Amino acid sequence: IMDDVKQISGYAYEGGVGFAVKNDGTLWSWSSDADAALGRYAEAGTYAAPGKVMDDVAYVAGTMAIRTDGSLWSWGYNEFGAVGNGKTEDQYTPVKIMDGVVGIWWSVPIGWFLADMTGLLYFKIRKNKLLPLDKASIR
Repeated sequence: IMDDVKQISGYAYEGGVGFAVKNDGTLWSWSSDADAALGRYAEAGTYAAPGKVMDDVAYVAGTMAIRTDGSLWSWGYNEFGAVGNGKTEDQYTPVKIMDGVVGIWWSVPIGWFLADMTGLLYFKIRKNKLLPLDKASIR
């Protein structure tokens, strides 16, 4: 389906969506259904074909990507503010959330966990906010 892929991510919720980061840093998505999780606009009937989402991506997890400059970008369903942009409208294309991110861990029922460049701060996106977590609470 696609050549020169260095990393993949995806999930099966709501019909499923897949992501691939190619060696050139481009992020691609595909799905069995159209929705905000694609990270791009797609015409009806074209969701299953991979489509380009953005450039300069180092890592993707679910509907969040870290760009090569360390900035965190997010998109998707946003009824409860999971995108982390302070809004509750679905986000169909990537929006910048913060800088200095070196790692992300993603789980649909739990939320998002981030590590900043110091390696000491962790965050969980919930109810339109990036909330600091006590490191001891992360297990």
